[in-house]
Amino acid sequence: MTNRSKAWRSALTVLMCASALMITGCSVSTEAKDSRWPTDSELVDLRRWMGLTYDQLVSATGVGTGWTVTSPNGDVAWDGEPENRLLALDALRPVACEVRDNERESRNRLHEKLTLTGTDVDYVESAERMFAYLDADSWLVVFYDEPTPGEWEYEATVNGEATITIHVSEESLFATVESPCSSAHSMLNLKGLDRQPSVMDAEWWQGMRT
Repeated sequence: MTNRSKAWRSALTVLMCASALMITGCSVSTEAKDSRWPTDSELVDLRRWMGLTYDQLVSATGVGTGWTVTSPNGDVAWDGEPENRLLALDALRPVACEVRDNERESRNRLHEKLTLTGTDVDYVESAERMFAYLDADSWLVVFYDEPTPGEWEYEATVNGEATITIHVSEESLFATVESPCSSAHSMLNLKGLDRQPSVMDAEWWQGMRT
């Protein structure tokens, strides 16, 4: 492990413990809070949520190229092109959420991966910037101390609703993004996925570009 990696790990541990977040030996008691996102979001809205979350994570790193996202269509370049955005997001399919105690209502979410690759990329610094953004945006971040030697992982959540897991080493970086769960009919009716509105409908996309 390099001195820089040791320093990064130590700095994260101090930050997390100082903030009373959950790390090995550190714990926090949190009070129940109101939901940050609607619990009945439509499929098209959660597909857009995934896209905006990818955008925010990429923007936080300051690295504008070399990003791809996984989708049922395969790996798609996340490069700002509307065609690629549509290809990646309109194909996202709901997966089942974990059933909570005493919960009877079915809920689904979206789940895919954002990956950074490149020859001149500082993956550790990019992960640091992602962490800083999520921490500032009130995500609860948990740091895992080297699940594999030379690699680090941390998980960010908001009230257990949405989760971003970031895996980093000095040679790679990817973030697995899980949307909030939803009980909307469009999230549960898997036979009707092809009839859902596109993430790139004209009115919404015009709002994004102005």
